[in-house]
Amino acid sequence: MNQFTTEIMYALARKEDLTEIFRQHLEAAINELLQTELTEFLGYSRYNREGFNTGNSRNGKYLRTFDTKYGTLNLEIPRDRNGEFQQHTLPAYDRRSDALEETVIQLYRKGITTSEIAELIEKMYGSFYTLQTISTITKAVTEQVQAFHERTLHSQYVCIYLDATYLPLRRDTVAKEAIHLALGIRPDGTKEILNYQVAPTESAGIWRELLETLKNQGIEEALLFVTDRKEIMNDFKQIHQTKEKEQAVQALSNFLTKWQKRYSKIIKKLEEQENLLTFFEFQSSIRSSIYSTNLIEGFNKHLKRNTKKKEQFPNEESLDRFLVTQFLDYNNKHDGHCHRGFSHDRDTLESMFV
Repeated sequence: MNQFTTEIMYALARKEDLTEIFRQHLEAAINELLQTELTEFLGYSRYNREGFNTGNSRNGKYLRTFDTKYGTLNLEIPRDRNGEFQQHTLPAYDRRSDALEETVIQLYRKGITTSEIAELIEKMYGSFYTLQTISTITKAVTEQVQAFHERTLHSQYVCIYLDATYLPLRRDTVAKEAIHLALGIRPDGTKEILNYQVAPTESAGIWRELLETLKNQGIEEALLFVTDRKEIMNDFKQIHQTKEKEQAVQALSNFLTKWQKRYSKIIKKLEEQENLLTFFEFQSSIRSSIYSTNLIEGFNKHLKRNTKKKEQFPNEESLDRFLVTQFLDYNNKHDGHCHRGFSHDRDTLESMFV
């Protein structure tokens, strides 16, 4: 049973409307292709600040409906400021299309292999796409993964969250591998997935590689890094939940005394750290959202919910396509939206950077 069959079986078991599932996936795929077209036209990625001085830029969107065999799609046609961009993903005036290419692209985005797509298309429509044809159609999706890893990030972040989650991946055998993930919040309150690394297990070496990658992508300053030590985190959270720094100093002293014998190496490292209470330099209005890894852990739960239908990812390339699709959806959703508490303190946060 291949991945797509498993996904369909899952939907049937839940008595979901398969037509609506295809409609939603197709709508997302075409909207993504339209954004990719504009990126190619402008010559710089959405988050590359160096492109802001090219004389042209993104300028919102307009809505258009498009009828397909799966139902009506609600599409967002992007515009450029100079009014020169002409999209080619959709016919200029037609409101209908029965082409299979959109379906192929969406299946590929979901992590399904080219051979599985070719087999599925032949069964559903009686049309045979060679593996080479499908590879050509989906080339843009693969390039999107590389572009995500290489895009230029902003130079300053108020805080960067680091956490790992595990997803099933086939190499020689099937095993859950660690997705090392970094999520950042900029001084204007915008949050985004920064980058990720895949490895068999979570390790300090992979985290160092990821942080070096973020530096190479343009990050120069981060005021706070937020990570998790689960075994003793409940006690440690009590330090951050105090209202005044003086109370936190006392809570930290109590914490170190309590865990000294059981975790002597960890406690020794904590005692050598001078920045454990940097948290209290931030305004109280945003402390509740940055004193724990709840933000990134919530996103990791979202990833796992979206992979419950899959038995496994057949290779790392399919996992990369799935992950980058999820990350871009998250970043697009939160682009221009200020994280809670940040809207009232933007000036103060910006003044904290050197």
